[in-house]
Amino acid sequence: MKKLILSLMMATALTACGDDNADKTTKAETKPVIKIGATFPLTGDSAEVGQAAKAALDMTLDELKQQGLKYDYQLVVEDNQMNPQKVATTINKLINVDKVKALLSFWNLMGNISSAMADQNGIFSFTCSIGEDSTRGKYNFNNYASNFGQAETLVEKLKKDGVKTVALFTDNSGMRQQYEIVKKYMKEHSDIEIVFEDFFNPGEKDYKAAIIKASAKNPDKYLYSGYNPSTYIFMKQLKEITGKNDNVT
Repeated sequence: MKKLILSLMMATALTACGDDNADKTTKAETKPVIKIGATFPLTGDSAEVGQAAKAALDMTLDELKQQGLKYDYQLVVEDNQMNPQKVATTINKLINVDKVKALLSFWNLMGNISSAMADQNGIFSFTCSIGEDSTRGKYNFNNYASNFGQAETLVEKLKKDGVKTVALFTDNSGMRQQYEIVKKYMKEHSDIEIVFEDFFNPGEKDYKAAIIKASAKNPDKYLYSGYNPSTYIFMKQLKEITGKNDNVT
């Protein structure tokens, strides 16, 4: 999938180059450079995800270059620290200073900003985020399974495992839209009962009161949807209160 996405980016970025690059190919001894920009959280709470994405792209581009490419594709990666202002600033730099032909991002916070700015500047944006906002406009692509498809996969797995009751803990952001569909599908296509649900703000650090209430219902599974480091905090507090955290998906 990484190769497919990067290859698609190369192909679409190439269409933005015009005839000038074609002329350069015949006149210059070196390959024309086509830059692809990426805005990731390389530092901060979500650094491990951003670093992994960068490493995967670097590896994939190296593999593609082994095949002998007509153009010299270069990745320009900027650190946004999962900060909305920094996301916009890094994208502005990639577009106006680095002159990239395509943008890569992930998650709503980055994808929605990237798609809007890419569309304004007539370059391609590729992301992986929940919802439809990241696909609005002529130049934007979202490589993401549909919410319905995810709900179907999750519920069928829970049914297969014999789960009868669940507690939902959901980040009150774009993920809420995702889990509303999960709840709807669960009610319509299974006998799984939602015995507890809690919606929390991004960056939540204290789940103890909610966990105590949820654990009183003795759910078979806890369904948690959130961003790091909240994910780790939830797991730690669940273990402290209930004595286990291997019943979370």
